[in-house]
Amino acid sequence: MNLTIVPVSLIILAAVSVPAAMLIPRSRAKGRMRLAGSLLLGMGFISEFPAALHDVPPLWRAALVPIGGLFLVWAGIRKYRRDPEGRTSPAQIL
Repeated sequence: MNLTIVPVSLIILAAVSVPAAMLIPRSRAKGRMRLAGSLLLGMGFISEFPAALHDVPPLWRAALVPIGGLFLVWAGIRKYRRDPEGRTSPAQIL
């Protein structure tokens, strides 16, 4: 199995959840949809780590991939805790 199928699938699911969250009125479902988008995108980056180790020779560059994914997961959880109903724009939350 190709190592890039899972990360790309998670990133595509995150890309689908963002427009879906835009269409949902302010509610807990909107907040959860935004959280799901952040978690899916972060997990996509984190699951890319084995492929990054294989493709990129310097280890420090490959280490940036999971660090970026963990940051996206952290930002999504922080955003959800501060605004579970999705009322505030993402720029104001961070």
